[in-house]
Amino acid sequence: MFNFFGRGGDIELIEEYINKDALVIDVRTPQEFHAGNVPNSILIGMHEIAQSVEKIKAYKKPIILVCLTGSRASSAKRFLKQYDIDVINGGYWQNILKYQKAV
Repeated sequence: MFNFFGRGGDIELIEEYINKDALVIDVRTPQEFHAGNVPNSILIGMHEIAQSVEKIKAYKKPIILVCLTGSRASSAKRFLKQYDIDVINGGYWQNILKYQKAV
């Protein structure tokens, strides 16, 4: 679900997915990603999601999608669910930071 505070997504599931060792995939542009991102996340831009289904499946992990507001992550989630990928919309990329364990 998207909300108007830039924190949309399945935020109630983030901690559960972090604990399941989920992979964070950022669907923003490279410029947005390089301006700030979740440590250990990977960039697969929204325009690359359709071509990356097999690559994403090969990780054999639950997936948390993030972007700037949750909108692109929501679209990517709907698409990936069609391929039986265990995926949630983490919404705003900074939502993830408070749940990641200190390294």
